[in-house]
Amino acid sequence: MAAGKKTSKKPLSESHKTRLINNGIPEDLIEAAGIFSVTAEEIFQLTGVKVHSTGIAFPYPGESDGYLRVRLDQPLGDMKYVAPCGAGCRLYVPPGAKLDAPLVVITEGEKKALVAASRGINCVAVAGIDAWREKGPLGEKQTPEAGLLGRLKKDWSVQTVVLVYDSDITQAHKRWGAFPALAEILYSLGTETVKVFSLPSYLRCKHFCPLGG
Repeated sequence: MAAGKKTSKKPLSESHKTRLINNGIPEDLIEAAGIFSVTAEEIFQLTGVKVHSTGIAFPYPGESDGYLRVRLDQPLGDMKYVAPCGAGCRLYVPPGAKLDAPLVVITEGEKKALVAASRGINCVAVAGIDAWREKGPLGEKQTPEAGLLGRLKKDWSVQTVVLVYDSDITQAHKRWGAFPALAEILYSLGTETVKVFSLPSYLRCKHFCPLGG
């Protein structure tokens, strides 16, 4: 399955809505983002992945093939999210976010991007710290430049980019180099300034505000 099937507007359960509001995402933004609840059967229909869990679906605005990711209510081991098989990685751009703005924040995960957006921060998200680059057509590892996500392949001249890790990724972490590697590519594409931060450990998703205020 190449990507999620296009869906008409679907409902979000009250329990899922409450969970998102508690995460710090206001109800009007939840509505604007088109987030909806899915059953295990619907998850399989949308992604081709068999699970035994319900979940919350996050449609990706601007993706014409209906791409989405689903946050599972009951994770499978370390797997908390599922996405359409074979569809690769995508950039999540919440309603109102602009990739051509003077300042762009890039973080991990749809929820943090939505929380930031609700606080007036121009924020987009990758699915994980290495999810800003794709594998080749045969699943082979590509150079960072070749594998860069399509929506990030642009002229970044005179823009500032802030890359924000989750709190568990510090400079001592073995995967700290993922965002600095992205920073180097963004510099090569004209970015004026790139900063890399980790969220403080005492902050939760609903407190996400990397630029203060």
